[in-house]
Amino acid sequence: MLLTAHRLSLLPICLATLSVTLVGCSDHPPTSDRIWLDFSREVWHQSGNVTTDLISAPRRSGLARLGYGWHQVHADDPARAAFEMHEQVARLFFFSADGDTEALEIEISAVGKGPLKQTPLALSLNGRPMTGLPLTRKWQRHRVEIPGGSIRTGRNLLELRFPRPDKAPRWRHGLRPRVRDLRFFAANHRALWPQRPTDISLVRDPDSLSDLSTIQMPSPGWLAVVTDLPERARLRARFQVQRPPGADIEPVLVYATLLDEELRKHTIAQERVTDAHGDHDFDIDLSAWQGQMVRLQLGVGGPGNALVSWRWAVVEGPPGQTRALDIEPIRRLQAPSSGRLGRPDVLVIMLDAARADAFSAFGGDRPTPATERLTSDGTRFGEALATSSWTGQSVSSILTGLLPDTLGVGPWGSRLPAGIETIAELLAKVGYRTVLWTQHPFYKQQADLKRGFQEFYRPGFQDYRALPSQEQLFSQTAPTFAFVHLMPPHTPYTPPPPHRGRYSSWYTGPIEPDAVFLNSFPKRRDPGELTEEDRRYIRDRYDENAACADAQVGSLLSMLDAAGRYDDSLIILLSDHGEAFLEHGRFLHSRMLHREFLHVPLVIKWPGRVLGFEALVMEPVSLVDIVPTLVDGLALPERKGGFQGRSLLPIVFESASRQEALSATTRGTASYRQPPRPQQMLQTGPWKILFDPLTDQSRLYQIENDPAETQDLSGELPMRALLLRQMLQRQVALNRELLRESPEPGPVEEMDTELEEQLEALGYLD
Repeated sequence: MLLTAHRLSLLPICLATLSVTLVGCSDHPPTSDRIWLDFSREVWHQSGNVTTDLISAPRRSGLARLGYGWHQVHADDPARAAFEMHEQVARLFFFSADGDTEALEIEISAVGKGPLKQTPLALSLNGRPMTGLPLTRKWQRHRVEIPGGSIRTGRNLLELRFPRPDKAPRWRHGLRPRVRDLRFFAANHRALWPQRPTDISLVRDPDSLSDLSTIQMPSPGWLAVVTDLPERARLRARFQVQRPPGADIEPVLVYATLLDEELRKHTIAQERVTDAHGDHDFDIDLSAWQGQMVRLQLGVGGPGNALVSWRWAVVEGPPGQTRALDIEPIRRLQAPSSGRLGRPDVLVIMLDAARADAFSAFGGDRPTPATERLTSDGTRFGEALATSSWTGQSVSSILTGLLPDTLGVGPWGSRLPAGIETIAELLAKVGYRTVLWTQHPFYKQQADLKRGFQEFYRPGFQDYRALPSQEQLFSQTAPTFAFVHLMPPHTPYTPPPPHRGRYSSWYTGPIEPDAVFLNSFPKRRDPGELTEEDRRYIRDRYDENAACADAQVGSLLSMLDAAGRYDDSLIILLSDHGEAFLEHGRFLHSRMLHREFLHVPLVIKWPGRVLGFEALVMEPVSLVDIVPTLVDGLALPERKGGFQGRSLLPIVFESASRQEALSATTRGTASYRQPPRPQQMLQTGPWKILFDPLTDQSRLYQIENDPAETQDLSGELPMRALLLRQMLQRQVALNRELLRESPEPGPVEEMDTELEEQLEALGYLD
């Protein structure tokens, strides 16, 4: 965390140099032409910034805080309602506004078959072990003191772990812990207020003449915004304190703080409120920080329970100015429908785990002539990024034009929301013959990704010599959309001749870089065990696989030549994600979102009759842009809800520029049996931020000067890091909202033994 936790009751009051009025401010609300920042516009992505005192199945309280691994049982029966662990690790999140939570009480029991004399239910907080609790078949309440230094100001992670014995029956038949009640206790001994709202919310007063919405903030909680400040800036706020029915009139502390560029915290307004329903005002001169980037925070704390209604809360500046640093999240928009490309055959060739610099067209040292040929006939996108660092999430995004979190896809077997049409479904509607041809086994289980494909072909596992036939790729009666998923350069790095040994025959060392060996770094092996020759050899083996992939592309292009279909076809060459070689301590992919995991080749060869395109585009683009590009170019019907990608045609044919952020996410593991290790990424302009929601830590990179992402600037530029993190949190919240708008996807399907063994051989299930 960049902020130091302070108890609100101890905050210094630094008002000596500020003009502050606490009572008697003008009755007139701020006028819209003077508003620089409206706090009510920040509520939607910070609504959870309220301390959760109680998570209870019978009372239906705090349910939104539950994370991974839970299943609610007997929800309609308060006497039996409980949360049941359906994974070996279950997570829940709670918010501590003051960072002063000192203890928790938890009520647990166990159901299912199995002996109780085994490893107890282990609790950890923010990654630090706390205690083990014994399980019985009767409900028991336990109080657990929280070790000093374990609580974070803001979002905290509580994990419950219950390992299943090796010889235990399947989880749904074995012993399973249950939780009925979980209470948190703060150091100031604030009484629990189970009936109070659990989130910050907006209330619109239909009788108000103002266009500002009222912010309702339960105690304790806060709302924070990073912004630059204009000249003559003022913070103006009017609030009212309401008590819960029957509550004692205990004091409530309402405050405003400012964190400056040097991370110095200033309490710019503070009032100890003991009444109810009276109006109170803040009117604070912020000109001492004009031109600076700051973090402003409005909050309520203290021992009392209350609901603070902010009738307005804004930063005012000179009329007509706007915040230059404010960047909108990636929303769903309808794609244009120009029809510029006609209705040609469409061939999408996806090379699995192909990082861009493995191909000569993208700066690689070794020749890849097929990719070079496509590049010479079309457009090369020099800065294309995947939306995830592993196949399940990335391919879902490529085929739908939506970000993975918006689709809700997680482990293998995740379902797509029923109302989201894939590009194959859209094309089938207008008469395309749709074909999915893949060397990857995961489509066997990921059945939703086959939606809309009329024909499906898959050769034997790891039969990488097999390629589609002309009959599979072309039709004489209708245009064909063929999505061809080739496995190389993905592990194992064992291409067939003549590629095997092409670059690596010099090596005489002991290393065999199979998926199991590479996966062990750095979890069970020290990267320092490898010599420079070992590391060079592993990369050489990968480059041989990339050469094999390029040769397969060449075979497909030759097939188009022989059929006379190359010139008039629309051909898209891409990858689902990159591959790592210890740039940031890892091999393979799926776990991180650095450049080596996301930067992929993207080439589009346009139909021969289409002229006037750019040969090279260096503006950063995303693979989520593929579907809206096809919708635009082929004039496909609108899809309900639109896309989060944007058509690439204006950039390619009109040299248009778009100043939009790019986003990516990973759950960190492909297995449904392992708890995810999520990471989130946002890139905008020269800046990129990586955020770990489990550790609450972020890393900031200036990618123009540091494309390899070697220097974390979050300590040197903490306010810039907070700004990018705020933008990222907006995107995550928007994706969550969009997912809620879609029909609920079906449950994750368990994979059969054959598929599990195949995915393990590919390095996914370690």
